[in-house]
Amino acid sequence: MKNVLLKISIALTLLFSIVTPAISKPAQAATISYLMNPTSTFEYTDANGNYNYAFSDKFNEYDWWKSPRGYLFVKETNEGLYETNIPSHVPVQAIAYPIVQGKKWEIFENNKIVDGKLVPIYYSRQIESTNSTVITPAGTFTNVVVVRQDRDVENDLSEQTPPVHVVTYHYYAPYAGEILRKDAAGKIVFQLTKGTNLKVLDLTPPAVPTIGTVADYSGSIGGTAESKSKVYAWAGSKKLGEATASNGKYSIRISRQKAGTVISVYSVDAAGNKSGTRTTKVIDRTAPTVPSITSVTDKSVIITGKAESKSKVYAWVGSKKLGSATANNGKYSIKISKQKAGTAISVYSLDLAGNKSSKRIVKVLDRTAPKTPTVNKVTSKTVYIKGKAEKKATVYVYNKSKKIGTAKVDSKGNFKVKIKKQKKKSKLTVYVKDSAGNKSKVKSVIVY
Repeated sequence: MKNVLLKISIALTLLFSIVTPAISKPAQAATISYLMNPTSTFEYTDANGNYNYAFSDKFNEYDWWKSPRGYLFVKETNEGLYETNIPSHVPVQAIAYPIVQGKKWEIFENNKIVDGKLVPIYYSRQIESTNSTVITPAGTFTNVVVVRQDRDVENDLSEQTPPVHVVTYHYYAPYAGEILRKDAAGKIVFQLTKGTNLKVLDLTPPAVPTIGTVADYSGSIGGTAESKSKVYAWAGSKKLGEATASNGKYSIRISRQKAGTVISVYSVDAAGNKSGTRTTKVIDRTAPTVPSITSVTDKSVIITGKAESKSKVYAWVGSKKLGSATANNGKYSIKISKQKAGTAISVYSLDLAGNKSSKRIVKVLDRTAPKTPTVNKVTSKTVYIKGKAEKKATVYVYNKSKKIGTAKVDSKGNFKVKIKKQKKKSKLTVYVKDSAGNKSKVKSVIVY
């Protein structure tokens, strides 16, 4: 109801007021507006203390702002930004458009009696800067227009007292209007101290992003970063990828990188501030290929094979370590003590990053011939040739080139080969073969 009454009152004032020169219709002066943002609130400090302005309504072409100290009506046209406390009065042209450094204009203030006549009094304004950055308690503003005002302040309107020349500097920020005022000595006489929904400049760089472990098999990298900042990943001069952080986290898809590659990440926030850079090395998490092993016999004193260069190859029999060696040019050689035939030897390798290969197991081959068998006396009446030989070996009996019998040696080393009766003075040959195919020396026997 109060607003309605005030509107009626102001309308009547306009109706009966002295007609003043017309100002062009409202228009957007530039892509950047220096009108106060109606969705914001503004709190100021001057010599009389703190006070605030809040948007009330539109009144004709004006934005109507309320304060405990009164009203402020502001509008923007092709000619500039205008302010007044009473819309029926000629408004003050706070800024003249287009904004050009050095641009100067005059503002009517009042009339003065000179030689008995009323003479209009003007003061001047001039644009000192078109793109300043200004820090206030409410924040840091960019694209600030600095206007110098030169005014001769009259003690009275007679010509008896000379005027006092006063210089002030007025700072206007986009979407915030006047945010700061200084006197000729640079002392702050008015400033914006607080506000909501202010379009202030963010000059604070984001925190340096963190990076999780990156392995040589990784298809992405992730970590923490300022929400809504864009995080970039590079390997030297090559860009690996980018992503926008959400809820303080980011994840960037990358191609797999070689172990030892240095990856750097940084972030850029919405205001264009760039964080510091964090680097990490790609960790080797790829196990070496399984070492190969050449044949190992019961006579071998070294184990050889192929393995990843610079990896360390270990040889074990059960829980007993036989030896180790570092692979050079893809090959290794490990000194060992002779092992029994059938012994299972396992080998594996560890690379410089500590990755362990799978094991390869090889059995020691039997390459030792059995001892020459002993044979009991054979007569022309013998139908079983008996003797001793390596356990579980196979005994062969020949008469010249004809095999006349064969049998297995039992677990006690005894054998018994069934043969047909042989003629006296026949020469028989006996030898054994073990399970690995090793053949003993031949034992000759004469039939009695």
